[in-house]
Amino acid sequence: MSPVIDLKREFIAGKAKEDIIGFAGFRLSVDESDHPLEGNLVVSSRKREDGSGYLTVTFLIDAEDDPPTTSAISALFKGVKKSDSIAGLGRQFEEMIETTVELEKSDDWFMDSFTFYSNPLSNIKRKDVEGKLLPAFEALLPIQFDPMEWLPEETAVHRSGKPDSEAKKSIRSFRELLKGWFGANKT
Repeated sequence: MSPVIDLKREFIAGKAKEDIIGFAGFRLSVDESDHPLEGNLVVSSRKREDGSGYLTVTFLIDAEDDPPTTSAISALFKGVKKSDSIAGLGRQFEEMIETTVELEKSDDWFMDSFTFYSNPLSNIKRKDVEGKLLPAFEALLPIQFDPMEWLPEETAVHRSGKPDSEAKKSIRSFRELLKGWFGANKT
């Protein structure tokens, strides 16, 4: 008999191996009020040995401890997952991979991510994220992004065993924060 695989644990372990390469703030309107919710978009990537890899955009939204707001945000993002506009962004974003792993539910924070496969991963450029991917989300969601903040390539989090720079330490702290929120064991 095969051992039981904990999909949630495997998903979180895989997320922890991604390199954070950029981020942006945003505002999301979920109702008719003039009070948009604030959130952060985290862009990360994971390159495989064969040169292919994954680019993931993760949305973290402060739902203000309000269950109806959390439900409204969830409904907006379910609509995006079903849209052909995200799946058909061009050859750089070959395939959108939808995850069905349920993370811890919280009325304080909402999190959703979209992962794109590309072979090679280097086909996806920063200009493609800013010029194609973010505008596609803006067309599908009542969202307004701040300008992307890209980490310099030499400070992106790589698993090389070299001494950490200050930027790497900051990103590692952010990773640890995310791991703490979602219950991942520290490795």
